[in-house]
Amino acid sequence: MRPLAALVALGLCTLASPAEAAEPLARLEVRSSLEGCPDAATLSRAISSILGRPAILEAPHVPLISVAFSRGPEGVRASLALLAPDGSSLGTRELRRPGRGCAALEGPVAVVGALLVDMARDSVQLQLPAPSPEEQPAGAPAPPPPEDPPRPAPEAPPGWAIQAEVAATAILGLLPGITPGIRSDLRAARGGARAGVARLDLWPSRASSGAGPGGDFSAWTAGLGLCTSAPRSPSLVLEGCGLVSLGGMQGVGRGTSEVRVSRSWLALGGVDGALRWHLAGPLWGRIGLGFTAGHRPGRFLFEGEARTLVVHRTWPVAFLVNLGFVLASGSEILPR
Repeated sequence: MRPLAALVALGLCTLASPAEAAEPLARLEVRSSLEGCPDAATLSRAISSILGRPAILEAPHVPLISVAFSRGPEGVRASLALLAPDGSSLGTRELRRPGRGCAALEGPVAVVGALLVDMARDSVQLQLPAPSPEEQPAGAPAPPPPEDPPRPAPEAPPGWAIQAEVAATAILGLLPGITPGIRSDLRAARGGARAGVARLDLWPSRASSGAGPGGDFSAWTAGLGLCTSAPRSPSLVLEGCGLVSLGGMQGVGRGTSEVRVSRSWLALGGVDGALRWHLAGPLWGRIGLGFTAGHRPGRFLFEGEARTLVVHRTWPVAFLVNLGFVLASGSEILPR
């Protein structure tokens, strides 16, 4: 044996103790397309001889020592790898010898194989199957039952999150022209990106267009719905809401000596999308676009002394835009 191999073998003998010489610690696989190279049985006997105990076991639950012999320009090469039972690598070695035969590599490969067996002992906790009742000697105590793994602590339920919004809004199609108004939203959620929403929109008096007799109009709606979110970055969130609303509209005639008042109830559904961006602390900015539909087209008439005029007609669909601020309290409904 070469001096390097003898030195490695001496180290193995020093590391191993009689108490550790109980069970085989690895299985062996040899691949070679060359003639005259040692097979798995030959290397297994050589490794066991170096360690002074059986070292190779053909079982799937132990590490694998893989040996591959090949020939290259520099001569014959032996590549050794130690693989854990799950296939992960625990270490590799490579040996080269000039010439065309494998005989010069048999001894060094056995020595390195013994070294890899010790690496398997030190790196992997060997899990051998428990003996069956037939294999247990009579009178031997039964093995203790396996301990139950610790159970993870139950997660605390998510807390409630509240958001309040105040925004300036404008509507086109419900009242004459583009009508400014005020919107207030209150959203609540308990975990996740969905939130229930309660909304109130107010549009104060708005004069009808045109000269002569006309009317002043106002409207309000109140609705309930659901909002969802899609964060695009830590400070930018897309939102979408759908609501069902009830409301009322009133027109007060002007231009005559007798004041005439006309009222109409509204029942409508609406959808809007918004972009929300973080400003500071719990304060966010929000801009949105949407529409409402479902209210029947209505006519507000002015009945004069000699003729009847249509003062205003509502559209079947009205369009809205809003810009405002959101104040978040508690945990965020829409994550930052």
